[in-house]
Amino acid sequence: RLIGDFLHKMLEEAYKPLEGRPFDLDASFEKRFWAVFERRFEEAFTRRMRSDAFLVRGVMEHKLRQFLDAERERAPGVARILGLERPFEGVLSLSAGDIRFKARVDRIEEDRDGNILVLDYKTGSSDRLPKRAPVLPETPDREQVFEEIGSFQLPLYMHFAAQGLGVPVVKAGLYSLRDAGISAFFSDKFPAQPAASLLPPYFRALDAVMAEILDPARPFVDDELKKYDF
Repeated sequence: RLIGDFLHKMLEEAYKPLEGRPFDLDASFEKRFWAVFERRFEEAFTRRMRSDAFLVRGVMEHKLRQFLDAERERAPGVARILGLERPFEGVLSLSAGDIRFKARVDRIEEDRDGNILVLDYKTGSSDRLPKRAPVLPETPDREQVFEEIGSFQLPLYMHFAAQGLGVPVVKAGLYSLRDAGISAFFSDKFPAQPAASLLPPYFRALDAVMAEILDPARPFVDDELKKYDF
């Protein structure tokens, strides 16, 4: 968790001068990138870990070099960064009532074709992503939701970013800092379907989950404990 928090804040500071400007990863950007890393690493790890800090530093530097290589490969297709750690807030009207959500999106880009892309940095294992469009009954139970959905994070990011930016379609993906690559795009996994058309099943599933959470007549049962017969 400490490493994830460090990398999120470090990348936000390093990329901040590019916000709203051409995506130019030139020598001055790289110099600033590593200067931010040096200062923040000293503050977050060297003083705290002392003798073990060099091991963490070596791994981080290796992974960040891979990340910058991946960024340079992507750079020709990226027009600009629209936002970093951008907050969004909104209300979804569900059967259990109006539910207010808050989101903080790690990075929002616009590509050369004018498409908006929401990216969520991942420092550990990525969320389980669907291999196909979700297939759910009209009123799914929690087991069906878990099997088909996995995570609501990217669908909610797509929805609120589209509202907040005033654009009809937003794509989304997970940017793995461990593997130095974007691990999933909704549009790439389901090329025949517009990204926005994939959201209704997620909201139907979210409706079912929130209805269960807010129903006082339904006792909470942990999913992990369900595996065991007590």
